[in-house]
Amino acid sequence: MAIKFLDSIDLTGGEIQNVIVQNLGTNPTGLGAGQIYYNTAANELRYYNGTSFVTLGTAGAGIQTITGGAGITATTAGNASTVEVDYLGLDNVILSSAALVGDISGTMQILVNNGSNNAVRAAVSSLPFGTGDGSVTSVGLSTNIAAFVVASSPITTSGVITLNLSGGSAGQFLRQDGTWASVPAGYSGWTIRGDAGTDVVASGDIVDIAGGTGISTSLGVVGTTNTLTVTLDNTLVVAGAYTSANITVDAQGRITAASAGGAGTMTSFDVTGDGGTAQTIANGNTLSILGGTALSSISGATDKVTINHDDIGTAGTFAYPSSIVTNAQGHVTSVVAGVAPGTMSSFSVGADSGTAQSITNGNQLSILGGVGIVTAASATDTITITTDLDELPSLSAIGFDNDIVFLQDQNTQGRVAMSSVPLDYWGAPDGDLNIDTHKLINVVDPTLAQDAATKNYVDTTFAGSGALIYQGGYDASTAPPSAGVKQGWTYAVTVAGTGGGFFNPALEVGDLIIANSNTPTTAADWTEINKNIDVATATVQGIANFPTAGGLSVSAGAVRLTTTGPGVGSVGSASQSLSITTDDKGRVTARSAQAIAITSSQVTNFSGSVSGIISAQKFVDSIGDGVSTSIVVTHGLGTFDVMIQFYDNENGETIITGSTRQTPDDILVTFTSAPAASQIRVMVYAMA
Repeated sequence: MAIKFLDSIDLTGGEIQNVIVQNLGTNPTGLGAGQIYYNTAANELRYYNGTSFVTLGTAGAGIQTITGGAGITATTAGNASTVEVDYLGLDNVILSSAALVGDISGTMQILVNNGSNNAVRAAVSSLPFGTGDGSVTSVGLSTNIAAFVVASSPITTSGVITLNLSGGSAGQFLRQDGTWASVPAGYSGWTIRGDAGTDVVASGDIVDIAGGTGISTSLGVVGTTNTLTVTLDNTLVVAGAYTSANITVDAQGRITAASAGGAGTMTSFDVTGDGGTAQTIANGNTLSILGGTALSSISGATDKVTINHDDIGTAGTFAYPSSIVTNAQGHVTSVVAGVAPGTMSSFSVGADSGTAQSITNGNQLSILGGVGIVTAASATDTITITTDLDELPSLSAIGFDNDIVFLQDQNTQGRVAMSSVPLDYWGAPDGDLNIDTHKLINVVDPTLAQDAATKNYVDTTFAGSGALIYQGGYDASTAPPSAGVKQGWTYAVTVAGTGGGFFNPALEVGDLIIANSNTPTTAADWTEINKNIDVATATVQGIANFPTAGGLSVSAGAVRLTTTGPGVGSVGSASQSLSITTDDKGRVTARSAQAIAITSSQVTNFSGSVSGIISAQKFVDSIGDGVSTSIVVTHGLGTFDVMIQFYDNENGETIITGSTRQTPDDILVTFTSAPAASQIRVMVYAMA
């Protein structure tokens, strides 16, 4: 679709190069005198003279110049031109003509130079060398192509030399050295595949390896040959270390924005005491450590609080105190000094036998132990009396006639024969009861859940009864046990296998086998319980472990993510940008929104055209009234820095016409002919 120019074009002396005039099969409607076009039906260049189209080169269609060629002279006088053969001089028609090749016998006449540089006419037969008849005796062939051969030779007076190709076959071609060669197989193309989709690259196709989001590709890097370089694009983030960073991540996982926060920031911690409700200390709060009863606290140096014990009572030394008063905390609040105690004169000490002894001032009272009794002065005014069984004589515990000492009803002491003391009189043991290698005999069958069972009771009640009795592990790569096995005996598979072909399907580790009868000999004598559960993988269901240290909580069999961050809710809007903080598991721990405010200096890496469109102000209107060829358009954008474009409302074609910026708010548009009402659409863009 052609671009319309609605005003004259002034090239100011410049050339129009590589131009082709309009091609049409018939004469168009004449727009005015001077219109030209090329008629493709008649292969003629035509112009409009104001009345009709005239072909250039015809009568009355412009000035024609006639010039002489080789051996021809042309002279022009007025509107008449004379063309003559040149017989004179070194440029006459003979010397200017090409040499004749072929038969010149018979009455053929030619123009010849008479020797005085003048042309004359003469018969060929009158030439001094006669008719020129003769015969050809032989014709040879000289060629560097071995495949060429002469079909007939020699040729005498007439004939045709025929050259034939020899050798060769279908699918071969003649090489430059004259030999035959087979045509090599053609290029069949190849297949290229991406993350999604495939394509066939045929001979002559170009594979374009284009960068995706955040990826650039380039060829022709200095110092490399046939090298395609794939580069990860830089983001807006400056490389460096960020303390307590706030980051923004795009869909490709790249950090697109980062800023440092305050080092060592604290969110909150809890503090509690021996009693009361735990308190949360958040950022900016003050933790007060206050003294309680008889305690005082002082905030001294940085990061230091000193706790002192308050003074209570009067410090001093009190001899023979007569009274001591304490408070609820056990502090001594007052002490009253007393007087020195009285002195001892004498006292008497007696025993079960012997004479009583008088102990006077300065005497020593000795309390001595007898057989099996030892005494010790362990502290001031203290004598400890201890039974020493090692001092007792050794006795042989033979039979049950030996006596032992008993304290009956916490009151009466006496001797009792050992054989007369029932075993159930003794207390319950607090450890394992070891009866060495002896048996418990004459035991009755159990009646309660915790009663001991005899061998006979177990053998007759459980073994062979079908009750499950665990017997340990079973290596299923070997045959199952048989001899001595009782019904109900149960084994856990520790090594997978078929039992040497005994079990089908094969047993897995953790499966159970239970004997259905005594001495089982066939697979039918066993019950197999397959657990069919192994440790879970990415593709196999099974037993899984959920470590709570990874941020999970497990309660009543349910696995949940622990609550973190701001909790459920939404933030932001179409007019706000978002900032988030994540932990090392990628969970959002904080979020906030702020009004979108982007200055032009913050927008980088855009092409100039895109930046201009983003920042442009525009004015659009339709103009034309069918009368005016000059129209003033008031756009009101307040700048001379505007871009002006036009198109035809009827067909959408782009139009180029004259426009002048008169004021910062007005432009003057000019046309060679007045456009129809609202025919022209004008668009004015103010550049920031």
